[in-house]
Amino acid sequence: MEYVEGEPLDSWCDRRKLGIEARLSLLLSVCDAVQAAHQRLVIHRDLKPSNILVTADGQVKLLDFGIAKLLEDSDAGLTQAGVRAFTPEYAAPEQWRDEPVTTGSDAYSLGVVLYQLLTGVLPHPLRSHPTAQWPAIVLQRPVALPSHVVDAPAAAARGTSLERLRRTLREDLDTIVQTALRVEPERRYRTVDQFAADLRRHLAGHPIAARADTWRYRTRKFVARNRVGVGAGAVVALALLAGSAGIAWQARRAGREAARAIAARQFLADVFRESDPAKARGDSLTAGEMLDRATRRLDATFASQPALKLDLMLTLGEIYRNLGRIASADSILVRALRLADSVDVDPERARATTAMQLASVRLNAGKLASADSLAQAAITRYRRVGVGDTTLSEAYHILGAILRQRSELREAETAYRTSITLATRGRSTRCACRHTGTTSASPSSTAGATSRPTARSGAPSHWKGARPRQRPVTCADAHEPRLVARLPRREGQRGPHRGGGPAHPAPQLPRRARARGRGAQQPGLRTHGPRGVCCGRCALP
Repeated sequence: MEYVEGEPLDSWCDRRKLGIEARLSLLLSVCDAVQAAHQRLVIHRDLKPSNILVTADGQVKLLDFGIAKLLEDSDAGLTQAGVRAFTPEYAAPEQWRDEPVTTGSDAYSLGVVLYQLLTGVLPHPLRSHPTAQWPAIVLQRPVALPSHVVDAPAAAARGTSLERLRRTLREDLDTIVQTALRVEPERRYRTVDQFAADLRRHLAGHPIAARADTWRYRTRKFVARNRVGVGAGAVVALALLAGSAGIAWQARRAGREAARAIAARQFLADVFRESDPAKARGDSLTAGEMLDRATRRLDATFASQPALKLDLMLTLGEIYRNLGRIASADSILVRALRLADSVDVDPERARATTAMQLASVRLNAGKLASADSLAQAAITRYRRVGVGDTTLSEAYHILGAILRQRSELREAETAYRTSITLATRGRSTRCACRHTGTTSASPSSTAGATSRPTARSGAPSHWKGARPRQRPVTCADAHEPRLVARLPRREGQRGPHRGGGPAHPAPQLPRRARARGRGAQQPGLRTHGPRGVCCGRCALP
């Protein structure tokens, strides 16, 4: 007989603080050995940790077949005299009832071993009760679920936290233990092979046979097995859902815009139809009279469509201003400003746009203080809602014009420069360095390159006949000569100009430069295409 040197299964696992998966793997080795014995028609009848030794290299040895029984043996005609050959804590209920043992009896004993490996305690601690109560305890008292009896020392012996251990035991392992420890043999695992198969399914993340086969349970197990794939699929599904929602939203928005366009077109058609000589009875209507009629019909026609009504009011206000009817434009835009708060789509932007248009009208009317406050409020709202650079640039340009009319030249120049910066942002012709320095006036809108050097004392070498302007400018000024031309004239500046603007003498280009559309290659100067001259110290080639 072979001598086996090893340690009982539970002690070996606790001393090494093995986790749940490692303990289950060892128990599966025991199940394989017991199943091999069952295939030879041998039932062990006394499976317990002390009969399952683990060697130093981790091999499992199943011992003590001393009370084993052959399945084909019969106890008929033998007198038992009340002697029970089993270990009480690990014995199956049929052994307590002196009924024939089956392979399910060994499955019950392995269930007790599993309970002890998972929790560190026995399902029925019989030693703390009188011997006479043992059968009743085993046969009548229900077994507590492993996830309910584990404590902090048990979790520490398994190398994990108590909460994590409870999550691991909950559901599948609780169900496997509960099924293996059923009192009724027909509700229990009938063979050790069925018991081991459920343990293997649990380790692989598959649904176990002992649980009800519901779609929720299968779905949960599938997700747990394929976290990466399911996560990626969920991301793709969410992206598709978001894209579909965006497309649907865009379609609804396009439908609303189309309905608004049709309504506006019908409204204008009705207004112009009234100028038909057949309906006007020979009277001719001027453009102003048609606008007045349209204004009077707005409230009745679009009472339930504030957004469309606001768009038409802004359009009529702009037409009134272009016709020189400033009072009418101011009146309808004041009404539009009150209406903007009731618009259901982006009222903040609608109010800012209306205020900016009213500020422009009041600038033309000479109401500079009111125009200034309206423009400042509109720019604040524009920045809050996040509009495009072009819209913000136009707003700063109107603000600069208002400040210029109020003789606040420094503030006007700041507003104009902000407008220029916003207008040129993101263009390929803008220099990357934003270099500043003292330079002469920027070239006119027709300038495309540098000019011939001049010998005039005190003037920069690349402008002929230009007085130096002592102001810091950037490369963007050279690339945007039309916008620079809007800047106000500074105090003490001399030179011909129009409309109160700064002097911008046209550069004298060399003949060869004018002929081929590019500037002379002078040291320190470079060009970025036909729109302007670079300072020569920027990062662009």
